[in-house]
Amino acid sequence: MTIINVDEGTYAINIQAMKKNEDEPSAMASFLSESAIIENQAGSLSLIITLLDAKTITGFQVKNQAGEEINAFDKRLNEETNTRDEVFKIDELTTSLGARVQYEAVYQGQKIQGDEELRLIFVEERIEKVN
Repeated sequence: MTIINVDEGTYAINIQAMKKNEDEPSAMASFLSESAIIENQAGSLSLIITLLDAKTITGFQVKNQAGEEINAFDKRLNEETNTRDEVFKIDELTTSLGARVQYEAVYQGQKIQGDEELRLIFVEERIEKVN
């Protein structure tokens, strides 16, 4: 796991949702945007992850440096597009970040609920300053 240094500003970075212990895409990959936003304001880092199905994804956490799951400090729901931005304060940006997702869906008339751990992989070569 490598630390990605981010100068002050706002950046877009490519993100991949992978299974917790395997180098295969997580079942949740299609529910997360392929880009995340990193904001560095005076040394304070925020990570913004866009959930592409706000109704299905009922909860989302990332792990801090101590391995503790933290919830977003801000959530921005767009009811029109059914998306939700989850904003997390992070100590540092690394190439791999543990995460957990809770979901609820109806499949063939049955209500399905789940709680899965996954890894978010940030592609350092695909970071771009947007502001």
